[in-house]
Amino acid sequence: MSRFRVSQQVLSRAILLQTHCIERRRSRLRCAGNTYREANVADNPSLGRRWEAYRPSKTVWFWSCSACVAATIVIGFAWGGWVTGRTATQMAADAAAGASAQIAAADCIVRFKNGPDATAQLAALKKADSSYEQADLIKKDGWATMPGSKDPVEGAADICAQNLVSTKTAGG
Repeated sequence: MSRFRVSQQVLSRAILLQTHCIERRRSRLRCAGNTYREANVADNPSLGRRWEAYRPSKTVWFWSCSACVAATIVIGFAWGGWVTGRTATQMAADAAAGASAQIAAADCIVRFKNGPDATAQLAALKKADSSYEQADLIKKDGWATMPGSKDPVEGAADICAQNLVSTKTAGG
């Protein structure tokens, strides 16, 4: 009989514990060391709720902003095409010099082809051994000098000589 009574007590405790656990499960709390899925959801809120609840400190704000500024600068100068003021000034000066050399070379070609003995001069230009000698012939005869100027335009003689040598005749 005692054995029956003991098992009856164990059974009544188990039923009581189970009833207690069911009530606790409804309130999403842990029960008797077992973790239910609902308890995990309550203990670990969603990412959205954690994001809403997060309040960074001033130090975190400072370092986050500093990292964003540094990343923006690195990406801008490395891949964004940003340049410093000095580099921009140098690029503009180079572009201007190149443009003036192109204009002077175009004028040089027209004046050379319309010159008095263009065929003979073109033959002499083609006989020159190097591009340096060709540019010197253009400079010496004054073809690379713009009208109203005393000195030849830098780089114009090279472009003019290269274009003239590539033409077949003095007139075309």
